[in-house]
Amino acid sequence: MSHSIALVNRHSPYGKNHAQASLDLLLAYVAMEQPISIFFMADGVYQLKTQQDGKLIVGKHFSAMFAALPLYDVAREQLIVAQEALQDRGLHASDLLVDCLILDNVELCRRLYQHHHIISL
Repeated sequence: MSHSIALVNRHSPYGKNHAQASLDLLLAYVAMEQPISIFFMADGVYQLKTQQDGKLIVGKHFSAMFAALPLYDVAREQLIVAQEALQDRGLHASDLLVDCLILDNVELCRRLYQHHHIISL
């Protein structure tokens, strides 16, 4: 029986490699057909924001990979965003690259703790 993994993203997309590492880990688990969900909390919601260009700060532009996640059979229910984090940053669902499950903190925590392992990057 496979153990489910929760990846928690709390960091902005540029400046460190947290966002790229979580995306790589997500794709690796998906390729191995392991159950995984990715949670975007705090500044991690910026990873999904549209109209980013990492070239301006000599950063790797990987946000297009998020838009390609449906091609890797990553379902909307696996991409979970903290509603409060969006609101605190003046963002809306229409500002995101992909269709995600946007949850309040109570439901997000409930879903997070249903996983066997939690990895925070």
